[in-house]
Amino acid sequence: YQRRVHGILVVDDVYLNRLLVCEKLELLGYPNTDTAEDGRQCVEILMQSPPGKYRLVLMDVAMPVMDGREATRAIRSSVAHCDLPVVGLTAHGLFTEHQECLEAGMNHVLTKPLDTEALKQVLFMFCG
Repeated sequence: YQRRVHGILVVDDVYLNRLLVCEKLELLGYPNTDTAEDGRQCVEILMQSPPGKYRLVLMDVAMPVMDGREATRAIRSSVAHCDLPVVGLTAHGLFTEHQECLEAGMNHVLTKPLDTEALKQVLFMFCG
């Protein structure tokens, strides 16, 4: 177990999902997590944060107010955060949905429930 200081923003409209993802991250050595309840709140948090505060966004795809694809497009249009890795979280394993997420600018997509090994690989890929 090694503590990492990389900030990760977890975005999901379901409180229990946010809690479970944050707990998995902490068990994997990533205790520095913040959360947002929807895409709009995520974008607002990022716009108020200095570049580099977050190393990764784990973003639910289907949310009210602003969904994950729309939020990702907003992040990509921001000069300060355009390179921030965004990983989509979806309950659907459909290829077409994964493709839509990638087309919206997400870097990767994971299917819920989150497989710990797949999450580890994504964390290694984007946070080192």
